[in-house]
Amino acid sequence: LIRKMRGPRARRRRFEEAALSPSERWQHAAVGACFLLLAYSGFALHDPLAWWARPFQLLGGEAARRDAHRAAAALFLMTSAAHLAYLNTQRGRARLKALLPAWRDLKDPVMVLSYNAGASLERPRLAQFCYVEKFEYWALVWGSAVMTLTGALLLFHNLALAWLPLWMTETARVVHYLEAVLACLAILLWHGYWVFFDPEVYPMNWAWLTGETYPPDDDGKEP
Repeated sequence: LIRKMRGPRARRRRFEEAALSPSERWQHAAVGACFLLLAYSGFALHDPLAWWARPFQLLGGEAARRDAHRAAAALFLMTSAAHLAYLNTQRGRARLKALLPAWRDLKDPVMVLSYNAGASLERPRLAQFCYVEKFEYWALVWGSAVMTLTGALLLFHNLALAWLPLWMTETARVVHYLEAVLACLAILLWHGYWVFFDPEVYPMNWAWLTGETYPPDDDGKEP
């Protein structure tokens, strides 16, 4: 951040960049909405008397919080199913291929760190889906699987207790909570910087709204 703020403002450099389609933006919006409601209603269970959890008390207490959490989880699963169907399209398969790990994902972080530390004068040029986007995408896939499995064990706890030892449901409870904490920190610190606070895209990466990284009045040329 210091290196980028000291020098002249410049755009993030990419080898290629294809605009996000309306379908991709709607999928992102649905995931974002589900994530916010899941996090809010989930942490309200952990601290139900906090001032920020008070709306649930006004709407019906624990029953309202539980229904909101389960509704958000159901919507998230439907969005995941829609995304899997999208990956079966020609564009979806191309996007998935671009998100697969590659050898350059080991080299690019070193180049970025070298530039940010001042050891290199040339700003690195990244692919549209570089190691940052790939890490976020596959972390979402992994986190979704963990949260779905542990959430199912907690939702159907009577059935789980009938077939599984108690320590498995208790472990699922702990993992579910800690994975939620990790996911929120990743969104605030990693995704938040890369999409909003990085001087190379500030005030934000517009792709989630318009499909293009930079606003319409940007001429596409670096200063």
